[in-house]
Amino acid sequence: MSRTVFGLHWLLVLLLVCLAGCSDGNDSSTEARNVGFEIIEIQSPNSLRAWISQDITREEFEALELPAGWIKNQPREGGGNVDGPSSGRFLRSPDASEDGEFLDQEFFGFNWRHSATVVQAGRPMDEEGILTGSSVRKFHELTFDAGKTLVLLVSPEGLVYFRIGRDANRQTDEPTIPADWRVMEYTTPTNLVFNLAPRNTVIRSDNQDSFQGPVIIEDLIASGEVPHPAEVAPLVLTQDICEDASNMSVIQDSIRWRGLMESSGLNPDQVARMVAEPTRGPFYMLNLIRYRELAEYADGRETNLTGREANALYSPTEFLAAIGAGPVFYAPVENQVDGSDYLWEDVALVEYPCPAGFFAMITDPDFQARAIHKDAGVEKTIVMVTHLQPSPVPEGFEFPPPSHPPTVDDPSFEIIHVMDFHDIAQYEEGANEPERTGAEAWAEYLAGGRSAANAIGSRSTAILDIQGAIVGDNDRSWDQAYIVHMPSMAGFQALLNDETRQAGRYHRLAALANNYSMITYPFINNIPDGSDNAEAPPLLPPVTETGVGTICTSDADCVGIGFCLSDDSGPGICSRICGSGECGDSYVCCHACSEFAAPVLPFSESACMLEEFATQLSSAPVSCTCE
Repeated sequence: MSRTVFGLHWLLVLLLVCLAGCSDGNDSSTEARNVGFEIIEIQSPNSLRAWISQDITREEFEALELPAGWIKNQPREGGGNVDGPSSGRFLRSPDASEDGEFLDQEFFGFNWRHSATVVQAGRPMDEEGILTGSSVRKFHELTFDAGKTLVLLVSPEGLVYFRIGRDANRQTDEPTIPADWRVMEYTTPTNLVFNLAPRNTVIRSDNQDSFQGPVIIEDLIASGEVPHPAEVAPLVLTQDICEDASNMSVIQDSIRWRGLMESSGLNPDQVARMVAEPTRGPFYMLNLIRYRELAEYADGRETNLTGREANALYSPTEFLAAIGAGPVFYAPVENQVDGSDYLWEDVALVEYPCPAGFFAMITDPDFQARAIHKDAGVEKTIVMVTHLQPSPVPEGFEFPPPSHPPTVDDPSFEIIHVMDFHDIAQYEEGANEPERTGAEAWAEYLAGGRSAANAIGSRSTAILDIQGAIVGDNDRSWDQAYIVHMPSMAGFQALLNDETRQAGRYHRLAALANNYSMITYPFINNIPDGSDNAEAPPLLPPVTETGVGTICTSDADCVGIGFCLSDDSGPGICSRICGSGECGDSYVCCHACSEFAAPVLPFSESACMLEEFATQLSSAPVSCTCE
C-alpha cells in the first residue's frame, strides 16, 4: 500500500513545495516580482509539472478553478531587498534540449510556461523529518547583485542551500531547524549567479520557507566556512544506513550522485522507484552476465586478463558486507534453453538491505575505483531489482522422494526463468480461452503441470517479482523471475515428456512476450524462503470488523463497506464516510479538509485513514481534522 493511497505523502508534500522558484524575476511589475503564481499538473507520482504565468493577477489566480489532476501552488513571496534574487530567468523548459526552447500552452484561459518538473517529492532531509525536500528538474539562472544579503541553510555535511521564497501567509518568520543544520546570513561582495540545472533540491521548512541548492559560494569555501561539495566525505558504509531515510538525501545531493546519474547509464525510472522507498528492504539484485573474451579497460591500459578474470578483481565483498548485503545465489549457465538475443554466462542474486544502502555503496569512491574491473570484464549485463515472494511451501512440509533422484553422474540443478509477460495473453486463434493476463496464463501453465512436477521431485526455489531493470535493458518490462529446483536431468526430461504438461504448453506461449530460461548448477544457493520478509512486499493494512482496509481496485470491491480509497496509480483499500470513533482499530476519521487541498485528495467528505498518515493530512495546508 505504500505506493498507492498510503504513498499519499508525495502529493501532500507537493502542496508544500515551491517548484519553479516562485518568481521569474523578469517582470518589472511589483506583483509579478514579489508574488509568483504557479499551477501543478500531476502526470504521475514521479512526474509533476510546474507551469508559471506572467499574465494572471492575484485575484484571477484565487478565482481559478482547477479540475482533478491539477493543483494551485500557494502564493509565494520572492525578490525584495532582504534575500530574494535581483533577477532570474528560465533558460529552457525541463524537457528541452537547448537553451531558449520553451513549452508554452494555454490552460484555463491563461498562458502558462512549463518551468520545472518534480521527479521526486517528500524526501526527508534530516533524521527527525523536520525538513522535507523534493528533487526538481529545471534550468533556472538566478543573479544576486553585490551587496545582497542571502539567508543560507547549511547541512551537517556542509552543503549550502539558499532561501528563495516564503509563504505569503506564514504564521512565523522563524523556521524550526534540526540540531545539526544551521542557518546563516551572507552578504555577497560581488554579483553572484546560481545555475540550478539540470536538477536541484527544493527544501521546505515548517514555516514554509523555501530553500534551493546545493550551490557553490566560492567566497565561503575560501574562508573555510563550508567545504567544497567535491570534498564532502561520502556517507560511511554501515549496516544502519537503512534506519534513516534522510541518508538518501545526503547521497542524492552529493556531487558523486550527480556524476553517477549523468554517466553511468542507470535507468532513471527505476532509480526513481528505488529512491521513493529508500528504506524498503530487503531487495534482491538479479544479475545476468556475459563476459568479454579479453578485458577492455576504459583508460586504455594493456592487459592479458580475460573478461571473467577482470570481473574477479572487481569482487566487492567488503563493500557488500559493510552495508549488510551479500550474494545468496551464484551459478554459471550450463545451457540456455530459451532466449537467444544474448547468451548469458553467469547468474547472480545479491541481497541488499535497502536502496539507500545500495546507492551509498555505488557512490563510494573506493567502490567506484574497484568497479572499473567490472566495466572492463563484462560485455553485457542486465541488472534487475526484485522482491522475493514468501515461500508457497507450508512450514514443516516434507517433499516425497523424487521419482528420478540425483546421482553422481546426474546431479540436481536449478532452472531459472526470467519473464516479461504480455499484458493480455496472446492465444492463437481458435484456442477457446477467455481473456486473461499474461501472468494468469503462466499460472494456468504451472497448474496444469503441477502434478507431474511434484511426481519427479521438482519444486520452487524462489519467485521474485521484478520491479524493473536498473542497468542494461530499459525497453522491456520484465515481470518475474522463477527459480525451480530439478532433482536430476532424467527427472527434467520426464517432466518435458509428460502429456498433461505438453497439453498445457500453449498457455506458456500465450503468456510470455520475452523470456530467458537457463539451466544452472549453483556454487551458492542460500536464497531465504521469504516467510520472515515482512517488508517486501510492503505490509498490508489491518482489516477491521467492518471491512475497512480490504484491498480493492474499484468501488465494486467495497459493496457493503464503503468506497475504494486510491490515488488511481494502483490498488487501494476499502474505506467509508465516517465520524469520530467509527473506523476501527488503527484507523482515524479524517474530514473537514481545506478547500486548497480538497480537489486532489482521494476522498470528498471524509474517510477512514491509517493513523500513521493522520499527521500528514492534519498539517497545513491540507489541514484535515483527523480523530
